Amino acid sequence: MQVSYPNPNTISVNGRSLEFPQSIEDTVELADRVLVLLNVSDFDDDDPLVGQNVVAIGAEGQVLWRIEPTGGKRRNRHGDMVPVAYFNLWKDTETGQVHVAIPDVILELNPEDGTVANGRYVR
Repeated sequence: MQVSYPNPNTISVNGRSLEFPQSIEDTVELADRVLVLLNVSDFDDDDPLVGQNVVAIGAEGQVLWRIEPTGGKRRNRHGDMVPVAYFNLWKDTETGQVHVAIPDVILELNPEDGTVANGRYVR
């Protein structure tokens, strides 16, 4: 796959571009898809998708899935309860496993369907 990033909000996969309202914070390129972590700071405070800020882009530039919600809530600067967002995305170079993180927890991400499992608390 040929992947490029024409601007901070756009990914181009095999010549097809997809633009997000949020900037792209990080990516993991796999054989048949690219996993994209969207910048949580670019979401509106009340946007329910902030807790689903990882998406998979297929070889034809289409969105394959959006990660399952974190399920957690936090207070925003206005005192409202909003979804907790994922804040990190990476692929373990030794195991090949893809991971995401939320505060104090690292999770394994299934790149086929966007589900997460095997949470491990860290400090």
